[in-house]
Amino acid sequence: MKKEDSGILSVTAFRQIIEHERERANRNQHQFSLVLIDSETFNTDNSITRQIIKIINRRVRNVDELGWYDEKRVGIILPYTSTEGAARLIENLFDSLDTEIPIPVCDIFTYPSNQVADNYYSNKRS
Repeated sequence: MKKEDSGILSVTAFRQIIEHERERANRNQHQFSLVLIDSETFNTDNSITRQIIKIINRRVRNVDELGWYDEKRVGIILPYTSTEGAARLIENLFDSLDTEIPIPVCDIFTYPSNQVADNYYSNKRS
């Protein structure tokens, strides 16, 4: 179920989809990436968070899922996507942001590998 106020999945629904994707990856022997975007970068400015969510929703594929991972982080599930593919998506997304919007800190996790690209974007414009 989509969250009405933000247009993305709730924490509970998003966590269920992560588990479903993990099971599917095991069954079909493919990988997926999970990108976590720290919304606290915006100093709790909900209008900026909503703008970024709209940009992400326009840019992701139909098979990708966008939702709240927890209270402070928005997640994107990217089936059949490597760490490098997830990093390219994040680069493209944030290249399209207004230069006055701070680039959020992002973490990329890829399953089933142990690859973690910690803080892929850590205020790149700084």
